[in-house]
Amino acid sequence: MSASVGWYDTDDTTALTEVVGGVIPPGSSYFDRNGSYIEVRAKNDGDEAFTTVNVEIQQAGAYVGYEHLRIAPDSGGSPGAWQGYSANPLALGDMIAAAVEPVWLDIIVPGAATPDAGQTSNLVLVATT
Repeated sequence: MSASVGWYDTDDTTALTEVVGGVIPPGSSYFDRNGSYIEVRAKNDGDEAFTTVNVEIQQAGAYVGYEHLRIAPDSGGSPGAWQGYSANPLALGDMIAAAVEPVWLDIIVPGAATPDAGQTSNLVLVATT
């Protein structure tokens, strides 16, 4: 195996191919609509240690949905300080092989957003060995 880091569900074993936030109308958030935040895990699923692992919010396609995504590190089982795309990156620190770091997500759509605009977001893990 080699150096690899990826997104996983909260069971730490199910690899994620997408995170579905559902429909969030203008003036609302994922938390408002669901009563909870989305929790995902960044996992070093390779066999090499990383000295630095960061999470970045990046635009996907031509949509502005990435501007609505908020991410936070874990703080004892709940979200720490939230940040948006302009505060990139969210530093997770170093990760040895098989290490897992929770990352919390919320989607906050401003009231002035166009309701029929496509919204898609990308979370990217950037790791350095």
